[in-house]
Amino acid sequence: MGRPVTSERAAVAAEIEAGLRRIAGPVAVGVDVEPVDSFRRLAFVDNRRLYERLFTAAEIAYCQGQADPAQHFAARFAAKEAVLKAGGAALGLNVSQVEVVRRSDGEPVLRIFDGGAGDEASFRVSLGHTHELAYAVAVMAGA
Repeated sequence: MGRPVTSERAAVAAEIEAGLRRIAGPVAVGVDVEPVDSFRRLAFVDNRRLYERLFTAAEIAYCQGQADPAQHFAARFAAKEAVLKAGGAALGLNVSQVEVVRRSDGEPVLRIFDGGAGDEASFRVSLGHTHELAYAVAVMAGA
């Protein structure tokens, strides 16, 4: 059973909420799912220029070094699209300005090449894949 809402409890809740907004700001979320077969059909060897427009040299090297590069390309592309959906497009970003890199502990992080928009927003990303699908969730704090 919950306690009744009093004006004091409501005031404390409002103060906590305002404090959280000052710390984190509003949050926007973007989600994307990509079929891995799209990247299997567009093999890197036959579509190098396309891949070089969509991915950085570091992303290409990472994906090409994996057992199934298509899964990793699809996951990175999904992350880029999720960033745009989370507010990156409103900041004027496009997929070529978003890079997914792995920290030494394996966590994926984003680098934004944006001419300043990255200073306005902080993105976090989670991505994964199966044999058939790759998916990503991007969160933009300070939206």
